[in-house]
Amino acid sequence: MARTPRAVALGRALRQEREARGFSLREFAGMISRDEPTLSRWETGDRVPSAEQLGRVLGTLGVAEERFSGIMMLVRDAKAPSWVAFDETERQWQRRAYVDFEQEAAAITLISLLRIPDLLQTPTTIAAAQRARGVAERMIPEQVEAVVGRRERLTVGHEAPAVTAFIGDSAVRQSFGEPRAALAQLGHLVDMARRPNVSLRIVPSGFDAHPDLHAESTLLDCRQLRIVVTGCLPSPVWVHRPEHVRSYRGLADDLTAAALSEVDSIGFISHLAHWHRSRIGPLVPVRE
Repeated sequence: MARTPRAVALGRALRQEREARGFSLREFAGMISRDEPTLSRWETGDRVPSAEQLGRVLGTLGVAEERFSGIMMLVRDAKAPSWVAFDETERQWQRRAYVDFEQEAAAITLISLLRIPDLLQTPTTIAAAQRARGVAERMIPEQVEAVVGRRERLTVGHEAPAVTAFIGDSAVRQSFGEPRAALAQLGHLVDMARRPNVSLRIVPSGFDAHPDLHAESTLLDCRQLRIVVTGCLPSPVWVHRPEHVRSYRGLADDLTAAALSEVDSIGFISHLAHWHRSRIGPLVPVRE
C-alpha cells in the first residue's frame, strides 16, 4: 500500500503511545502477538491495521478514552486518496499532522494569491486573521505564538527547508487595517525574502491558469511522501496521489514563469512600503 497522510498520522500516534510507555518495538509486538516488521509498518504508515487490530493495540497500551477515540477515527478511510476533516476532533488531528509534515519537509511551496500566507505574517496580521475566522480572543495569543514558532523552526538553521512563496500582488496591496500595520507587514515580507532559504515571488494580477488558484495551496515535499494541502480553513483538502501532486507542481512551474523575479518582488514590496510610509510621515522603522 502506498503511504497516505492519514496513515502516516495514525502510525505516528501509535509510535508516540508505545514510546511514551517505554516499550521497545520488539517488546510491544510480542505483547500484541504480532511480528516486529508488521508493527513497524503500522507505525510508518506503510500498512494500516484493521479497526479491530487498532483497538487491541490501544487497549493494550491503556490509551485514555478521548485520545483512544481520536486515534480510532484516523483508521477510517486511511487508504483514501484525499483527507477532508468533517468535525473539530478530526480537524485537530489534521492540524497536528500538518505541523509534523511541515517540520520534516525538505521543500515547501506556498501559493496564496489573495492573502499573505500564515508563515509570512506579522503577529498583528496573524491575530487579525484569527479574529476574522471567529477565534475567541483569549485563544488568539496562543495561536499567534504557535504560528511564530513554526516560522522560526522553518527559517532558521542549516536544516531549514527551501520555502518558495507565490503571493498575489493584490494580497500585498491590502491596507492591513491601517498604514502602520501595513508598513510592518511589508517590512516583514522583505526581511523574510532575504533569508537564505526563502524565495518570495509576487504574481501580477490577471494570472488565472488553474481552477483552484484562488484557494490557498501548500506543497510539502517530505522524505517519502509529497502532499498538497489546498483550500481554506477550517477544512482544507489533502491529496497525495502522484497525478494530483503533478498538477500542482505544474501550477508552481507556471507561476514561476509568470511571477516577478525575487529581486523585482522585493522592489515591488519596498515601493508599496514607501507609499504607506508617505501616508504616516517620518517614523522610527516599524518591525514586529
